[in-house]
This record gives sequence, C-alpha cells and structure tokens, in this order.
Amino acid sequence: MSIGTRSTVLQRRLHIAERIRQQGQVRVDALARECGISTVTIRADLAYLEDQGLAIRTSGGARAT
Repeated sequence: MSIGTRSTVLQRRLHIAERIRQQGQVRVDALARECGISTVTIRADLAYLEDQGLAIRTSGGARAT
C-alpha cells in the first residue's frame, strides 16, 4: 500500500481499522512498515479514525474502541 489517490487513502484507512478490530491494538511503526508509508501518515490516519470513533490513539499506536 502507498500514499496516492483518495481511494488509496480510504483503502489504507479501512485496512488500518480492520487491523485494529482484529488485533485490538496496533503500533505506528509496524503499520508504517506494513503499508510502506511514513509514521507521520499513519498518525494522521489514526487521528482520522479516532475522530470517526473507530480507534483510540495511544502512545505509539492505537487500540479498539
């Protein structure tokens, strides 16, 4: 996965939300490696997911709501 079009961003955020749902918690660094993007972008995605009520950000990652 990589940064790109709006649909790519949506797909990446859905992937992250699904990973959180499956695992209960995720780490920023692991998601960045998995998605092939920067930790800054992952943090922005996690902030978006938190705003949508799909995640709760934690130090270094996020957990399920």
